[in-house]
Amino acid sequence: MRPLVILLLVVLLPHLAFSQDPQVTQNYALPLNMNPAFAGISNNVNVNVLHRNQWPNLTSNYQFSAMSIDIGLEKYKSGLGLLVTSDSQFSALTSTSVALQYAYHLSITENYTISMGMQGAYVNRSLSYENLIFGDQLANYLGSGSAATSSSDLLPSTPNFTNPSYLDLSVGSMLYSNKHWIGISAHHLNKPDHSLVSNSPSPLDMKFSLQMGTKIDLGNSYEGNDPENALNYEKSISPIIHIKKQGVFNQLDVGTYLTIAPLVIGAWYRNFPIGFSNPEKLDTQESMTGLIGFRKDKFAIGYSYDFTLSKLAPSGGAHEITLSYVFGFNLFPNKYDKSLRRSLACPKF
Repeated sequence: MRPLVILLLVVLLPHLAFSQDPQVTQNYALPLNMNPAFAGISNNVNVNVLHRNQWPNLTSNYQFSAMSIDIGLEKYKSGLGLLVTSDSQFSALTSTSVALQYAYHLSITENYTISMGMQGAYVNRSLSYENLIFGDQLANYLGSGSAATSSSDLLPSTPNFTNPSYLDLSVGSMLYSNKHWIGISAHHLNKPDHSLVSNSPSPLDMKFSLQMGTKIDLGNSYEGNDPENALNYEKSISPIIHIKKQGVFNQLDVGTYLTIAPLVIGAWYRNFPIGFSNPEKLDTQESMTGLIGFRKDKFAIGYSYDFTLSKLAPSGGAHEITLSYVFGFNLFPNKYDKSLRRSLACPKF
């Protein structure tokens, strides 16, 4: 997309543009981005890094990078998380977010735990003027014809842009065992104004998400008592469903992971959920995704590719790579209550 078109969208459509959060494929390689209730669930120190290169065939494509760290505080039945994200849209618009998370973990039965999390993020958006074309520049280039005049009318020579910074609040909860999980999250509770144009407010739509899945063991040759070492022998299949809603966007992700340690193979289908209204006549099919990952001891690496099924198919889909590492120590162990030492069934990619 040309910078001129970007500027037109920014100036002319501040009230009509729809907002959608950055989308990733390997959600469980960056779980804090999906739901703050994931913070500290494993009672270890986890570091996750993700990079997504979307629509690489376009001149100015979309880039998204993120890093997260979460720490389990078993003694206090809690977890802390730090999530830093940055995205670049069409080379001119960048957004950076730094989020702090807190989650409380409560064992409600012998097999199930509930985690309740909250998040506060500081977000900054900035627009680079270097590659933009303004009305007076276009008029000088085209001459004094009618096309130049109409373009100058459309694009002001001194646009009233701003680089907004704001506080963004989110919450989430998750019920889980070592076989099943179901979580819900709500982002942008305060609907912050993220408009790039002064005096033209554009509140960010709230995003609601449902995450659920189960793990089916296919046989395990490990006979020890260490759940972390057992991952090196895991053989399982994990069907997963995600449903997201943000403004007019509704999305259903259906997928499964096949784990034959140390390899993980995954496949996703992303489309418009049946039964949801579609007033904007958006594409009901978005993409198919293939994933391959390697997980050994405390390290994991994954790669996925999105095959675009919508009208954006010539854009080249999306590449995504993730790295994860688990530091196997508990900063604040609980010597008396072992009820929260329960492994989470969800995948690592």
